[in-house]
Amino acid sequence: MQIVEQVPNTRRTLAGRGGRALQIAGGAILIAIAAAYIALLIGFTTDAMVLQPGLYTEPCRIFIRTRNIAFMVVLLYLALNLLASRKRPVLFLRRFGLDINSVVSRVIQRGLGRQFRFVTLDDGRFPALDVPAFERWATRLGPPLVAVLVVSGALVARENLSAHPASNGATQQTAAQMSLVMGYWVAILWVLLMLGWAHLLRVRRKSRYNIGTEGQLKTFLFDIRQLGRWRLRSSLMRPQAVVAKVSDALWQSCVLAVAGEFGVALIDTSDPTANLQWEIERSREMALQCVFIAEKGRLLSWTGDSADTAATPAGETILKLIGDEPVLLYNASHKLGGAAFRPSLRQLLRQSSEHLPRRSRTVRFPLVDRLWRLSLATIFHTSVLVAALATGALVGAVVASVTRSN
Repeated sequence: MQIVEQVPNTRRTLAGRGGRALQIAGGAILIAIAAAYIALLIGFTTDAMVLQPGLYTEPCRIFIRTRNIAFMVVLLYLALNLLASRKRPVLFLRRFGLDINSVVSRVIQRGLGRQFRFVTLDDGRFPALDVPAFERWATRLGPPLVAVLVVSGALVARENLSAHPASNGATQQTAAQMSLVMGYWVAILWVLLMLGWAHLLRVRRKSRYNIGTEGQLKTFLFDIRQLGRWRLRSSLMRPQAVVAKVSDALWQSCVLAVAGEFGVALIDTSDPTANLQWEIERSREMALQCVFIAEKGRLLSWTGDSADTAATPAGETILKLIGDEPVLLYNASHKLGGAAFRPSLRQLLRQSSEHLPRRSRTVRFPLVDRLWRLSLATIFHTSVLVAALATGALVGAVVASVTRSN
């Protein structure tokens, strides 16, 4: 066992940097296209309302504009996936009932969750972590702020329409048309807001599981199998850390099944127990890439010169299982385990997950089962979309009516 407190950072290969640069460039281009289209819609609103009001009020134009906005939203989704780094799933194995586990949870929150997605079993002390704080607050506050700006700008524009050179006194007509436009844009923003809130609630629900039956275990495995997919690379799409509360009867089978889905295991060796020995043995048998960490004081208490070997019967076996691999130390007295812990852990996890072989699935889902789960997901998303569209149309109509009456 090699005890290390810092791992030097190694640069990516030229091919790796080139591929990442192409992804970022592609995402930036898609964002530029979407932003240009939205700016075009907003920038020419005032002139079009006076010169060609049919461009904004005819039903066919409204349908085309809505279709184009939906297409821009899809472009933004693709852009976010291109800009986001690859999310590599990691199985986190540690002893239950220790407050030192909060060090790893804080490290995940402080940036490690943007590169990896963690799955761990629950003892009530490891918090489930949904999307990062910036994405969460941006999703919550962004649409309402934009809606306020749209309404404020539209009110100011309506007041200034009478001074437009081409208005020719048609103030009431253009004011009514502007009210319709305001209602339309508020409805669009309301729909986006509702979809964002519904998605965040779904992500939060998928960050914590209760597993007490074989059926619940299969549902859990089906969901975590999606964590590394390209279409879910954005930090908004899945939780940073998934926590599963598993019954004692299913604990070993759950660990084996999850380990079969992932290629990397993060193992905390702070306390030598029979359960830790079993987990390392199974990880070795399944050819997992293991990254070992330990709290400095606790590790030295059973591996140092003054350690009581009789009090840790599994310790000697655990040391043999670790072999010559490094064990990264962290200090529980520091909020993030020490200044070097987070970058060193990121480097070890990245090195272990760079060239993983394709793993055979331990649990296979029949076609009927996959179709059933796909149908449930389709029904859920369709219901949310219909509810968002219905409430958005109602809110837009109310805004248009209020602004027209004023």
